[in-house]
Amino acid sequence: MATKTKNKALITLDGSKRSLQTAVYASRLRPLQDMEINLFHVFDTIPDNYWDLDFNNQVIRSTGQLRAWEAQWKKNIQDQMIQAQKIMLAAGFKSENIKVTIQNRKKGIARDIIKEAKQGYQLLITRRRGMGAIRSLIVGSVTAKLLDTLSAIPILLAGQQPPGNKFLLAIDGSEGAKRALDFAATFLNGYGYQFGLVHVIRGGANFISSDMPMPLFIPESYMQEALDNSQGILQTAKQQLIAAGIKKQHISTKTITGVTSRTAAIVEEAKTGEYGTIVLGRRGLSSTKEFVMGRVAKKIIYLGRKHSVWIIS
Repeated sequence: MATKTKNKALITLDGSKRSLQTAVYASRLRPLQDMEINLFHVFDTIPDNYWDLDFNNQVIRSTGQLRAWEAQWKKNIQDQMIQAQKIMLAAGFKSENIKVTIQNRKKGIARDIIKEAKQGYQLLITRRRGMGAIRSLIVGSVTAKLLDTLSAIPILLAGQQPPGNKFLLAIDGSEGAKRALDFAATFLNGYGYQFGLVHVIRGGANFISSDMPMPLFIPESYMQEALDNSQGILQTAKQQLIAAGIKKQHISTKTITGVTSRTAAIVEEAKTGEYGTIVLGRRGLSSTKEFVMGRVAKKIIYLGRKHSVWIIS
């Protein structure tokens, strides 16, 4: 009898304390225990041309220091990988399902991660910022490149909060939202998780947007039509989850109106509803095909910085 091939998850670590929290986050996602895990690091070695300068005492000293730095940094990475393994083993992961890869940089950190992620992985887990990110930036350069380029598989951005037991799914009726629902239902089914479905309608009675130079009148007939449409979108999404095996009592639905920002409303709902993770499609109804990721998805990554955000392709 043939052995069933397990799904694979790629988890990136970069040696920083923040990066180690990615392993902590992953260890608390119970569905990952049924997958093959690759703890992956791209090691940025000292360029070879530094070693070619070994021709006088001053350069000998400097290259010697660089060699010592490189050796120490590699040891730090190896130690972190051991720590990450221990964290996951303590959470119940099987040792045979955990692989560690420390790979010397080839084309670039982001490009090397992208190349690896395309080798049959079902998802990538990383963080908004890593070792080299500037504190004022919410998303580091490597993660930004992954989000802009790696559109074939889901990217799970681990937040400051633990994943918890509740997942908020932003629904707009788009194909992207349907794929996000399908991923959440398939990946999270059978673990007793709670699902909140939210649909946001901008505007409402006496709606005034701060973006407008004057009040914007929205007819009541339009709002009623939008509310009716919202109920249909949410019920269709709910039935999609139920059909995938999610229990009806584990699903709640909510329509939010009277707001100027869909993003702010979704993030606020995640806060007040105590959802640890926001799940959404890479692109929604209003996204143009020229853009890899929609505006709402990008804004939620920035605004909901404490939450984990799953971007589903």
